Amino acid sequence: MNGRRVTISLALTLAAAFIYYVVSIETALAIALPVAVHELAHIIALRLSGLKVKSIRAELTGLCIDYCGFAEPLAHIAAAFAGPASGFIYAYAASLVARETGCAWMELSAGISLLLSVFNLLPVLPLDGGRILLGLLTMLLGAQAGERITLKISFAVTAVLLAAGAVLAFNDGSKAPVAAAIWLMLAQRNGGAELFKEKEC
Repeated sequence: MNGRRVTISLALTLAAAFIYYVVSIETALAIALPVAVHELAHIIALRLSGLKVKSIRAELTGLCIDYCGFAEPLAHIAAAFAGPASGFIYAYAASLVARETGCAWMELSAGISLLLSVFNLLPVLPLDGGRILLGLLTMLLGAQAGERITLKISFAVTAVLLAAGAVLAFNDGSKAPVAAAIWLMLAQRNGGAELFKEKEC
């Protein structure tokens, strides 16, 4: 991979093993394919921005792409948006294939891709929507103010999602929104402004 490294954390390995025994291989592939398209779009956008991808880390909080070099916030915004955009395109293409062939697997994969893309556009770090918001606020207000406001919005959106998820869980037993909110709470961290600083290769 031209010096790039792919590392997988122990926590993610255990989570993947759990998923393997809970869902079918077809469902796992229906999830893995749009995720791969999403991350590949990020990598291509980063490379087009002049940044060098050093490694890809698969952690419990998601895939993390380590890169070096420097690009303007606008380039980072484009790179962040590339993932969800590719997910919407994949969802549309997969739904067309499913409609023409009657393939239930493709229909499932299209739905998963659409859901992941919408979720990733939430204005919460470290999701793509949070990175886009951070980039816009950095351009308008500067790095420190942009990070501070983005983190406040991230926590507020997560709190709303957690409250809404709790209501849904109480009414119809759906636990997915609560699980998503808890995941976001665990994944949030400071240092968002570091995204736009030059990183030595």
